[in-house]
Amino acid sequence: MNWLIFLSVGLLSSDMSFAAKSHEPQLTLRSQNRTLVFSRSELLARPDLEKIKLNDIPTYPGKKIEYLAVPLFHLFEGISIKSDATIQFRCLDGFSGPVIPERILDHTPGRSIAYIAIEKEDAPWPAVHPEQGPSTAGPFFLIWKNPSLSRIDKEEWPYQLEGFEVQGSLRSTFPKIFPPQGTPEQSAEMRGFKIFQRSCFSCHKMNGQGLSDFAPDLNFPKSPTEYYTEPTLRSLIRNPQSLRKWKNDKMLGFSKSELPDSDLSDLIYYLKSMSKSRSQKE
Repeated sequence: MNWLIFLSVGLLSSDMSFAAKSHEPQLTLRSQNRTLVFSRSELLARPDLEKIKLNDIPTYPGKKIEYLAVPLFHLFEGISIKSDATIQFRCLDGFSGPVIPERILDHTPGRSIAYIAIEKEDAPWPAVHPEQGPSTAGPFFLIWKNPSLSRIDKEEWPYQLEGFEVQGSLRSTFPKIFPPQGTPEQSAEMRGFKIFQRSCFSCHKMNGQGLSDFAPDLNFPKSPTEYYTEPTLRSLIRNPQSLRKWKNDKMLGFSKSELPDSDLSDLIYYLKSMSKSRSQKE
C-alpha cells in the first residue's frame, strides 16, 4: 500500500512538473523540415548561457542591464538554411518582420553576435514603455554583443519574441520590393535597397508587400519622395517627432552614426527609383 501511495505521488509530481513546464514561455525555431522548441527553463539551463551587460540600447535607452543569454547561432544548429533563405521573426503582439540570416547567425570574430536573452520569472526586466504599462521585453529578446561592430540598427532588436521561421528567398517571397532585374549590385539603388531591408522593412511595406502594418507603405499609393521635399524627408528620418508628433507614434529616428548621410542618400535614391516603377497592390 505504501508503495502504491509512493508511486501515485511520484506520478502526480511528474505530471505537475510536465504541466508547469508546458506552461512556460517557449521560443520556436521553424523551417520547412524541422521545428525546435525551447522552454525558458531549458534555455536557462544551457551550458552556453552567458551574462551580457548592455548599456543604453534602443529598447532600454539610458539603462544598464545584465542579461542571461545564449548565442542565437547555437540554437539554429541542426536547422538547414539555404544561402538565399530569409528568416522571419514573430513577436507575441503579432509584430513580425524579416531579419538577415548572415547578420543574426554571424559569429565571425570582430563582428556583432546575436543572442537570445531570457527573462527570469522572478527577475523581470524594466517596462519598455512605462507610461503605457508594465510590459517588458520578455520573455525572449534578441540582443547583440558588441552591437557597434556591425552597426546594428534599432530595428534589429525585436523583443517579446515568440520565434523565428526560415522561409524561401526574399526575392521569391517579396518580389515587388526589389529594384528592377539587372540593377547593378554596387549601384546607389541596390545599396539603398539593402538599407531599406535592414532598417525599414520590419515596419514598412513596399508596393503592398511585407509582414507589418505598423507603418505606412513606402510606395503605395505614393512614395514619400513625391509629397516631401528631400530636406524634409531627411529631417523626418533623422527625427520624426521634430516634424510630427502623436501619442502612439512608434517611429524612432536615425542618428548620423547609425545612418550616415551617404547611406541616407542611397535610401532616398532607392525610394525615388521605386516610385518610377510602382507596382499596384494585389
